[in-house]
Amino acid sequence: DRFGLSVEVKTPTDIETRIEIMRLVASQERDPQAFEAEWAAEDEKILKQIARGKNKLAKLVPGEDVKIQYTGLRPGEKLREVLAYDFEDISHTSVDGVLSVNGGTDVDDRFDLMLKQLLRAAERRERIEALALLGRLVPQYGASQSAANQGLGSA
Repeated sequence: DRFGLSVEVKTPTDIETRIEIMRLVASQERDPQAFEAEWAAEDEKILKQIARGKNKLAKLVPGEDVKIQYTGLRPGEKLREVLAYDFEDISHTSVDGVLSVNGGTDVDDRFDLMLKQLLRAAERRERIEALALLGRLVPQYGASQSAANQGLGSA
């Protein structure tokens, strides 16, 4: 893993745990200093555990003491990503694996004007107008035509 760590975060589903979390959040918001003092000993205990773990980990040799096993890519993961449009010029740089992209487009006063028009249309909830302006500002954004063709009106 490129980060050397994988963490999966899940929302608790049992009501008791969720209530306890809400109680702790309310307690911290009510009196942050008292909350910090109440949890200081537990925090110190955890910090010491982390320090001991870091010391043990520093002595281990990947591939010798710790088995390295490649399990493949997860759904949606890629080893490489090129973020450029077909019309943009891509060239190599002196740094291996780093590319330079030249979009060949200059921003001018018309862009600022259309951006202001887009913001006004969005504020007025004029969906078709906003999508049309977005399509003019970002030609690669194709939703403006498909939304207009589907007859989506203002919300």
